[in-house]
Amino acid sequence: MGFHKMLVQVTWVWVGVILSEMAAAAAIPFPLALPGCSDRCGDLEIPYPFGTTEGCYLKESTPLKTKWNQSLWAGSFTVSNTQNKFVAVGCDTYAYLKGSKDGEPFSIGCLSVCQNISSVPNGTCSGIGCCQLDIPQGLKNVYVSAYSFNNHTNVSDFNPCSFAFIIQEDKFKFLLRLSFQSNKQCNSSNGS
Repeated sequence: MGFHKMLVQVTWVWVGVILSEMAAAAAIPFPLALPGCSDRCGDLEIPYPFGTTEGCYLKESTPLKTKWNQSLWAGSFTVSNTQNKFVAVGCDTYAYLKGSKDGEPFSIGCLSVCQNISSVPNGTCSGIGCCQLDIPQGLKNVYVSAYSFNNHTNVSDFNPCSFAFIIQEDKFKFLLRLSFQSNKQCNSSNGS
């Protein structure tokens, strides 16, 4: 009887040790990218299997290549139409998203034209300075591009470039101070 009681106590000690180790392991954040690889591009999280440099993505179809006046290519995957939006930001901007849907080519787009920053409503992506669209169900092989109608000639003092992206709907809020202030860092000689 004494041996059985001691065995139960030792078992409970081990259960306590294992549970405390599991709790400590759960507190450590799981990395989004492979070791030695960046999991961010600015404020954008880039989780594995995607990556921006060789050796940091799963296969050739999943590298994210970003260049000014170029589009983002992320390979063959389906974008959730219930959780994401297609967004374009800028005051001289047209942007489109194209891909395939049910094996057929498909594209959607939006445009935003405004002459001064005071006409852009803060806090809402309503079509002035920012436009957004629902993503069609089953869209694959996504290609996103943003362009300027007039090379930002009339808006370059506050909005020298345009950009477009797909973002999780509940993670995006259009704010002037973030969208247009950081947009001033755009290299307008190389990009839209």
